[in-house]
Amino acid sequence: MTNWLDLITDVEGISVGHADDSEYETGVTALCGSSPMVAAVHCCGGAPATRETDLLGAEGLVDSIDALMLCGGSAFGLAACDGAMSALVEQDKGFKTSAGRVPIVPAASIFDFYDKKTFPHADYQRLGKIAIERSAKVFPLGSFGAGRGARAGPLKGGIGSASTRVKHFVVGALAVVNSFGSAAFDNLSALRAWEFEKDGEFGNLCPSKHPLREEIDSPSNNPLLALKGKKREHTTLCVIAFSCILPKSSLMRIARVAQSALAIALYPSLTLFDGDIVFALSSAKEKLSLSAEELALCERIACETLARAIAKGVWCADSTKDIQCFRDARAALA
Repeated sequence: MTNWLDLITDVEGISVGHADDSEYETGVTALCGSSPMVAAVHCCGGAPATRETDLLGAEGLVDSIDALMLCGGSAFGLAACDGAMSALVEQDKGFKTSAGRVPIVPAASIFDFYDKKTFPHADYQRLGKIAIERSAKVFPLGSFGAGRGARAGPLKGGIGSASTRVKHFVVGALAVVNSFGSAAFDNLSALRAWEFEKDGEFGNLCPSKHPLREEIDSPSNNPLLALKGKKREHTTLCVIAFSCILPKSSLMRIARVAQSALAIALYPSLTLFDGDIVFALSSAKEKLSLSAEELALCERIACETLARAIAKGVWCADSTKDIQCFRDARAALA
């Protein structure tokens, strides 16, 4: 397929930019629209850190956004929106008011402070402006942007993306994986979303015969022992995007259904310690009439594409001095 990137930017009108702080091992990721994007959100975790998400409700005056920020830094990272808004004003983007344009930039953050020395010194406002200015069709996956300090259970987390063509439109997904649960089976035989893999994008690995049964029967899976000494601040940030115009009501439903991808790709998922959130966007300019059956197909493809994005975020992540990535941890067992 010509110029197919297998990224969320295969959805026309969307670009993505990262900005990292290597000193404090954190960063932000900006998802920008060439024109305003209709957006909805569903929060399915118990500890979210968000900004401007109330605007995305069904009763809100504004039904479209100019950009979406995915941030490290917990609530401190939401300051990235200030820098993003500054960059967007320079581009003459935003909601028109009598005083001038006001860019609409919702955001959500992960908790990535795993060293008290890093808390909370990064200049997220500066990073937000840089991420907007760097937004492009091609962007790296793994330990970049908001995925810089991410962890996925016992392994390094990161940022992943994938896309799927469906008839006359494209479904794209982006995920920042910083989960309480693991994206890999405990024996590291494969990633949990292995059944949805395309073209060997996360290793062409198959799990052993009954990996989940082995995990359930293992004494190490006593819930109290599993929690002992473990970090409890986690969030996976998810975005689903469509190249066809969908009403906010349909996007809200898709955002709810797409949380199924978290259950596919992570175990356990949607826990009390996760602030998981799913955004759904439509970036198209021309409306495509979809039947109820086609909308149901959108829901299914959104789940599968998001599950792939989550797995790719973990597969592409690199080890740090403090935590191994999946690829290195698996190689160490060989």
